[in-house]
Amino acid sequence: MQLLRAVSPPLCALVAAIAVFMVSLPNVDASTEELTCTPSDLPFSKVIVGQTKTLSVTMTNTGATSVTVSNMRVNPSVFRVGNLTLPLTLAAGQSVQFDVSFTPTTTGTSHGNVVFTSNASNSELYLALGGLGVNGWSLTAKPGQLAFGNVQLGQRQNLPVVLSNGGSSSVTLSEGGLTGAGFHVSGITLPLTLSAGQSLTFDVVFAPQSVGSVVGNLSLSSPSDPLLQIFLSGTGTAVSVQLSWTASTSPQVVGYNIYRHDSTGSYAKINSSLDADTSYLDASIVSSGTYYYATTAINSSGQESVFSNPVKINIP
Repeated sequence: MQLLRAVSPPLCALVAAIAVFMVSLPNVDASTEELTCTPSDLPFSKVIVGQTKTLSVTMTNTGATSVTVSNMRVNPSVFRVGNLTLPLTLAAGQSVQFDVSFTPTTTGTSHGNVVFTSNASNSELYLALGGLGVNGWSLTAKPGQLAFGNVQLGQRQNLPVVLSNGGSSSVTLSEGGLTGAGFHVSGITLPLTLSAGQSLTFDVVFAPQSVGSVVGNLSLSSPSDPLLQIFLSGTGTAVSVQLSWTASTSPQVVGYNIYRHDSTGSYAKINSSLDADTSYLDASIVSSGTYYYATTAINSSGQESVFSNPVKINIP
């Protein structure tokens, strides 16, 4: 009875994370609102001067009768409303989605609002706006995305990141954040000051804690620069061993059991139910070492044969 082996890796995935800059609303009794905006305040976070960031808002008529929105005022001019034509009538329970954009012309904080005028019980609906105009990035990270690929459980992989200050003055990194199970950072301590033209190399480490894809984000911030983010992805894997064997010639055989043991243990059955085929994929190995496989045949009476000749597999 001959066994074969192969290894197959799974795939990985990537998500981005976004920083949040909070603003506040005027005092409004939400229980009396018939016309609402979701969200009720719109944080644009940090946007480079001259560039535009757009966010979506949903306006809803929560009342029992139709509402007509007749006018709106947007202040200041760095904020603009798009994809909304007035006057607009919303039936009871109806919603409409529109866009608000922020294009800072100078550095610094901008606060404003959109005021919608309607015949709703709350005749003026306020949508609070806020954003921070910043200069272009002087701080850069290369690469800006780390894909670790497949890393076996119990092992770890290090990838380097070069952090550089391309500006004309020093930059102090005051805060950092790290998300994603199994990711770690080595070789950098905050707060950290980089003088003009200075670079620093540090490592991001992926030591998977379970089988499957993991995404994360490393963020670094300073008072003078926008939030710097490095997107992370990796996949924890167990070694997959593909087994196959020659079918029994006995007509009474209805299936097979598969057994495995390492160099220090005894054989243990690894299939949860009787295998009617002549192949099996063992995807439960989580560490390197030497393993032995054997199969047995089961007849219609439930009787089990002796072990087949074992096959030795070395997992590096």
